[in-house]
Amino acid sequence: MYISTNPRFGTGAELWRRATPLSPTHKAPVVGPLGPNGEEVVLDHTNDGAPARFVYARDFVAQAPTVVGKPGAASIAEEALVQARAFQVVGTPYNLLTWNCEHLTSYVTKGKPESPQLAVGLGCVALFALLFVASNQ
Repeated sequence: MYISTNPRFGTGAELWRRATPLSPTHKAPVVGPLGPNGEEVVLDHTNDGAPARFVYARDFVAQAPTVVGKPGAASIAEEALVQARAFQVVGTPYNLLTWNCEHLTSYVTKGKPESPQLAVGLGCVALFALLFVASNQ
């Protein structure tokens, strides 16, 4: 399911995209219609060295095929919390292990920074390291 270039997702939705089929999923939360003409804005946090920043949703989806990974907030109160958390973390630097796009997205949308992709990746590295050590015994 690909998204149009003039999107309306809803505050708190998670947008997911991949540069290639084998690359990790890049995630960004929709912060709401904060553009000067009511355009939806996402908080983008990439590993290019730039801090977390607001970008138009239409520009985010134009970069690669994008899907709505999770729906938006269910109430006005949840929308307000999403926006407040987004403004708390805009400008924060990227860190693969402690504050990547997945940590930021889950914090903004749910209030808890989590990175399941990172946990799986580190688990795989640990498993391969154990297998390597065991095979060299």
